[in-house]
Amino acid sequence: MAKKLLNRSKGDINIYLKMREQQYVNLAEKRPEVFKRYLKGWKTRVDNLRTMIAGIEDKKTTKQT
Repeated sequence: MAKKLLNRSKGDINIYLKMREQQYVNLAEKRPEVFKRYLKGWKTRVDNLRTMIAGIEDKKTTKQT
């Protein structure tokens, strides 16, 4: 799944994370009896990645100036 999403996002991390989160939502909607209980954790994981990436980008910007 990750490789497909990365290819479809053309390396744009923000698009990749949106697509990844949507994939999790789709799973939870298609098979709620199996996947719905994991959705909150999956979304938290994606949000944590966004936060981590934002911190890395901030450090890059700070070093360049």
